[in-house]
Amino acid sequence: MDLETKQWTLWQPEKWKAPRKIIFSQLLIPTSDSTRAEYIIDSILHLPLERSVIRREHGIQHTLLVGGAGTAKTSVVLMYADKFDKDV
Repeated sequence: MDLETKQWTLWQPEKWKAPRKIIFSQLLIPTSDSTRAEYIIDSILHLPLERSVIRREHGIQHTLLVGGAGTAKTSVVLMYADKFDKDV
């Protein structure tokens, strides 16, 4: 949702830049589906660590991607994890 106009917007993948050395079998190009999955993974990652102070439940959050063969589950996780490498 665009917070300024209060209108729904389509999922837009980030701008893809080709690596200097291209190895075709290792290319990971973001799509609207992978962007949506990364958003959900990131939302789960940023949930509070403690689910309930009263019951003293710790809420370590895990994510499980499900889907049939060839639905880019591994690719989505690799693209998400690759963003952590760039921050170092």
